[in-house]
Amino acid sequence: MPQYQAYAVQKGRRADLPALFEAASDDDAIPQARALLDGPYIQLWQDERFVMGLRKPVKNAPLPLEAHRA
Repeated sequence: MPQYQAYAVQKGRRADLPALFEAASDDDAIPQARALLDGPYIQLWQDERFVMGLRKPVKNAPLPLEAHRA
């Protein structure tokens, strides 16, 4: 099973020690990484491959323009 790392990023700097976990795929790793989200932003990696960045949702933020279209 692939090994993933979730790094906390604060003030533009990545934490030295990542949270390590295994997941069957990127789609399975993303919710696990979200559950680890402690700071405002984390980076999700699978070995040397950057998967994606995850931001903590902002409360009472306006919806994107696409969400207003019906």
